Amino acid sequence: MSVGMDWHALLTAYETHQRAQSRAKRTIEGRRTLLLSLAHTTGKTPLEITHQDLLERLGRGIAASSMQRERSDLQSFFGWAKEHHYLPKNPAKKLPKVTVPRTKPRPLSIEQVEAMLTSGAYTNTRVMILLGLYQGLRAHEIAKFRGDDIDLLTGTVHVLGKGNKEATLPLHPIIRELADNYPQDYWFPSRSTNTTGHIHYRSVSDLMGRAIRRAGITDRRLTGHSLRHSFGTELVNGGVDIRIVQELLRHQSLNSTQIYTGVSEKQKREGQSTLPIVSIPVTSGRLAA
Repeated sequence: MSVGMDWHALLTAYETHQRAQSRAKRTIEGRRTLLLSLAHTTGKTPLEITHQDLLERLGRGIAASSMQRERSDLQSFFGWAKEHHYLPKNPAKKLPKVTVPRTKPRPLSIEQVEAMLTSGAYTNTRVMILLGLYQGLRAHEIAKFRGDDIDLLTGTVHVLGKGNKEATLPLHPIIRELADNYPQDYWFPSRSTNTTGHIHYRSVSDLMGRAIRRAGITDRRLTGHSLRHSFGTELVNGGVDIRIVQELLRHQSLNSTQIYTGVSEKQKREGQSTLPIVSIPVTSGRLAA
């Protein structure tokens, strides 16, 4: 059996296992891409992969957050393969922990968003931008957005998020207006043979990235996902309680929410101004010896 066939057979079994766990399609696709890349770069069968191969894979110079995700995915796959007796050992068992520096929020300013909207982007791209800004949706959530996700009677929108977690969010009035011009089906249908029926999430990210570049925004840290940072940051700037922001962003941990919510200089000054004023005497009142 060839290297490719070895990987193919094992990945097919692994994907079946993940679907039985109700793993998100995006997660399954990402893990498959990672493992096929590992197969290609090493030229080895799964049985031949060593701990050193995985160390070299992780240490190839990628961002710490990406390294952490790959480490987790590798541990998941090889742990499963060992547990189910596909492999005699788990080369990912003792991979070192990855330290990820706390990231700062990278929101697009409202002026930058307005520049994106007037940069010549097509109508669908502009609507994607507005879904990110006013509903705080991720690229994969935008890709599969449907008109029947919206309940006009209750003024809410249903979202199937990361890990297939469902949420019902308030519908922003601007998105409510857009709904009049879109179908009950997918807002962004696929034009290819994509069996899901909707555009791929990477296409959403690419379209937003082009709008950012056309707007003359040169900061490479700013991406389509930065609209979600803008969503959180503008809520905080508007005085919304951080717990409410957490619910709107659909974060389990408040620590995750803090990554998405920048604090402006104005807020810092306003916060500082609430400190009580003490009387400052001319002298200390200390008696001379």
